[in-house]
Amino acid sequence: MENQDNMETSITDGTDNHSSTKPPHARLVCTDPSLDSSLEDLEIELTETEQTIGRAETNTVIIDYMRISRQHARIFPEDGNWVIEDVSSTNGLFVGKIETRQAILRHGEQISIASIPFRFELNYNNADPAEETKPAAIPKTIRKQLDQNPEATIVLQSSPFTTEQLDPLKRPRKRSGWLVAITLIVLLSGALLASILN
Repeated sequence: MENQDNMETSITDGTDNHSSTKPPHARLVCTDPSLDSSLEDLEIELTETEQTIGRAETNTVIIDYMRISRQHARIFPEDGNWVIEDVSSTNGLFVGKIETRQAILRHGEQISIASIPFRFELNYNNADPAEETKPAAIPKTIRKQLDQNPEATIVLQSSPFTTEQLDPLKRPRKRSGWLVAITLIVLLSGALLASILN
């Protein structure tokens, strides 16, 4: 298990002189809303700006829960990462099970703000808008048909099938392995039983 020193990074001076490298879109998802009804569907979206968390109305994320401090934590982008920092909380900030003042967040990491558990998730499906506007590569055969019929429309759809469903060789291979193992067990059991009876 990592010690606290490994979990911490340098504390910033409170200014927003962070690197211009854009962080990935991410979110914190509350994993135990049963603690309080106000935590139902609690998700903290992280796009490009700092988020502050606490009970006070001056925060960007207000959590009206008794164990959360008025100014509890902040999450901010730095060098293309998301960093979480304990501001001035009474009940602490935990990454994994280690209390920390500041840490870089990793995908799937468990975080506790006071006693509220969250999971940090990178939004891989949330692509950069600039990337979305790039035209898709069109195969030569389709481009030729478009040249012949310029009014035609191309609709790109993702396949509803998984790679495993599309590859018929994968599933039978798995099944055949089990069938061989079961057949061997049955044959060996039969041979053992025959030797005992003789």
